Amino acid sequence: MGHSDLRIMVTGAAGLLGLRLTTLLLDKFHVIAVTHEHDFPGSITAKLQTVKCDLTDRVSVSRLVHDFEPDVVINSAAMTDVDACEEKQILASKVNCDIVAHLIDAIKHDKTRFVQISTDYLFDGRNGPYPEEAVPNPLNVYGRTKLAAEQLVSKFNGESLIVRTSALFDNEDHGKANLFTAVYGRLKSGESVKVASDLYCNPIWTLNLSAAILEAVEQGLAGIMNIAGSQYLSRYDFALSMAHEYRFPRQLVQAVPLASLNRKAVRPLKAGVDVTKASKLLHTKLLSPAEAFTRIDFIGHGKN
Repeated sequence: MGHSDLRIMVTGAAGLLGLRLTTLLLDKFHVIAVTHEHDFPGSITAKLQTVKCDLTDRVSVSRLVHDFEPDVVINSAAMTDVDACEEKQILASKVNCDIVAHLIDAIKHDKTRFVQISTDYLFDGRNGPYPEEAVPNPLNVYGRTKLAAEQLVSKFNGESLIVRTSALFDNEDHGKANLFTAVYGRLKSGESVKVASDLYCNPIWTLNLSAAILEAVEQGLAGIMNIAGSQYLSRYDFALSMAHEYRFPRQLVQAVPLASLNRKAVRPLKAGVDVTKASKLLHTKLLSPAEAFTRIDFIGHGKN
């Protein structure tokens, strides 16, 4: 089967990563974009097969997979608000675990490949960035539910790939806030922004991550692969890099300890993932934040 014949189903397709991934895949494959209730931008829907489905319902998922017969399922559906996961633990489990269980159950009798998007929040943040073989030890509900999802995938008899990533960012948030838009919006308004100087990660632009996932799918890679940005830095340094690139006054970026921000969920301070394996196997260059900033095309924003 040629690549152009592949039918790829993307769940969570209207999310921060899902939207970028869906748009990129459209150039090569037949894409089935699955959302819970969100709509897509009009410019995309003309070329896209979309379907709304409650993925937390096992029967609905079974029917979905049966009707569309995908060759590859990429699950980017997730409850990623770390603090909300602490407050709504049952919902977090339904979204982050049950959806995976239902998808795997629906495709277990055929040759569909399964790709699960996971996180560096599987780890306790004592010794990041973490290689693929590191032993998880999550500190919060979000991390525990994503680990449980990985464990479900590990029992799947078919071909599967788990992509662990770190701190996704994008300038086009479509109402889904992320580190980039939160910092950029305040700086552009001339407001100061407090950013944790003791919280480390290797942030990745969603378009860069999508390109790397696409290549991994084309190569038929399996197992666990870390795909994240090439630079390991604090969130404060990330914000400083933004201020430098877009010519905002750096004094607007204020370094504070994470504890002072009064987050509900405990965060792993030194998380992040080691991308040595991906850098060797993929041709897609994993970008640092500064490299990504120079490539981001602002629509309706314009650089300062």
